[in-house]
Amino acid sequence: MKKLLMIVLVFGGINMFASSAEINVNSNSVEFGGDMYMHKKGYTTYYFTGRYLNNGEINDDEFDATLTTVGLKAMNQYRVGNHLLKGAGVGMGMDIGILDIDQSDEDFITTPFALYGNLQFSNRLSLDAKYAYSPEILTHGDGTKYSDFKLKINFRLIDNGYVFIGQRVIKATYETSGNDFVAKLDNDVFAGFRLIF
Repeated sequence: MKKLLMIVLVFGGINMFASSAEINVNSNSVEFGGDMYMHKKGYTTYYFTGRYLNNGEINDDEFDATLTTVGLKAMNQYRVGNHLLKGAGVGMGMDIGILDIDQSDEDFITTPFALYGNLQFSNRLSLDAKYAYSPEILTHGDGTKYSDFKLKINFRLIDNGYVFIGQRVIKATYETSGNDFVAKLDNDVFAGFRLIF
């Protein structure tokens, strides 16, 4: 019940006022998320971000883990205008994430710094990338390290709707019984869709 409530709050809350919302799945996980437009100053656009990831398999063991994150993101978009590339974007931000692994008593809270990038090849085809990392100083509770890498190719199917396919690798390292344990939350190809409001 708690997980269902988190899905509704994260996805529903972002969807109410959002500039975009997405869902993606693979064989082991489902992710809901989105970006809410906050402000634009000069070339920089600011967003509030949120996501909820539920994974039913960690390190090939079948037990549930959930990752809920909220954060801030600042993006700059540039027009390039040559025959191979129409535009590019770079950005940075910071998240606050709470990881809950069902069969673990450890507390894991992370505050990673994130880098974003995108390439616009045409009006229909684009590439997005994100890398977030928190060392031990930014990983709290029993956590010692966190990293999150995501790469996806988007295809615009309708005016405000995209389908995409990508690769996601999320690793969380935490201390249990005096030893570091690396939990691979996701390391798989995913597919989904994104709506822009």
